[in-house]
Amino acid sequence: MTQIDGGRCRGEMQSIVRVSDGVFRIEGWAVDTRSGKPPRDLIFVDRSETIIGIARSGLRRPDLKSKVDAVPLDTVGWQGYVRHARTPAEQTLSPAYSTA
Repeated sequence: MTQIDGGRCRGEMQSIVRVSDGVFRIEGWAVDTRSGKPPRDLIFVDRSETIIGIARSGLRRPDLKSKVDAVPLDTVGWQGYVRHARTPAEQTLSPAYSTA
């Protein structure tokens, strides 16, 4: 899956499920490595910088605390939706923006 490591944000997109034509539910985890907290929202854009999806974090992921050094909390999981003609796995899809 897609690894996210932009220096300050670390995470991974772990699940992509088609829910209807051109709409995909995506799930993963993310953490701000400076604050040790997850971003509140993740905003996904395509190559032309058009917003194609959003995810909300705060889902419990206790499995990550023992596996990933950067994860001090167990509420770093996120789930969201993107709309695109191709599956997110067939394109470069990473959160471009996040909100604190």
